[in-house]
Amino acid sequence: MLENKLSKIKKGELSAVENIRSFLKIIKAENGKINALLYVNDNALQEASEIDRKIKQKKVEHMIFRLQLKIN
Repeated sequence: MLENKLSKIKKGELSAVENIRSFLKIIKAENGKINALLYVNDNALQEASEIDRKIKQKKVEHMIFRLQLKIN
């Protein structure tokens, strides 16, 4: 799944912003039931937008997506 999404983002078939929005939608809908996430990066959409900008400028050679969890 992750490799497929990365490939689509690199090809311009899916933007990083669209990808993050879909994850945020799932988190909003489901996390209240399962309480799996303690922290969601408030800057995720801004960072995704920057990735999209770099892709359009062809400056991205290598992309790493990370899920950052903070446990209090």
